[in-house]
Amino acid sequence: HVAEIRDAVNRIGIGLLRTLVLASEVFHSGAGDSADALRADAVRASRPAAVVGKGHAAEDVVTTAALLAIIGALLPDIAQLCRDADPHGRGFPSHAEIGAYLLGVWGLPGAIVEAVAHHRTPGRVEHRQFDAVGVVHVAVALAHGAEPDLGYLQAMGVAARLPQWQAD
Repeated sequence: HVAEIRDAVNRIGIGLLRTLVLASEVFHSGAGDSADALRADAVRASRPAAVVGKGHAAEDVVTTAALLAIIGALLPDIAQLCRDADPHGRGFPSHAEIGAYLLGVWGLPGAIVEAVAHHRTPGRVEHRQFDAVGVVHVAVALAHGAEPDLGYLQAMGVAARLPQWQAD
């Protein structure tokens, strides 16, 4: 039984509390149906991030990054702006990169910012190991029913785990 706020914070931990407050503010419920759908997608992505990330990255980093991976999509008219500015998708930042920039301005840790920026294109970052970028890539893909970049997963030595992650 939790009787005081201090007890609740001690029980769930400051990291999870920070994530919950940030997610609540970012995905404010008064923003309409599209924000509600994005919020559901974000929550769906944060759950597999904890499973995929075991032994590869800090759980609070990957769950927060997965939860915030689509923050750039919440910016008004960002998808249309990106298409208008660069219809071929070469050179103009993606909504993931714009969202990551925003998170950096807000002072979130670099590992979260990097994972958000590259969750759609993990191969663009030179990694020697499967870390938060790869975990968030897999989690977001699984949450959206998409296939993660198999070439990237093979290069990181974790492709054999994909069926297990898909089953979880």
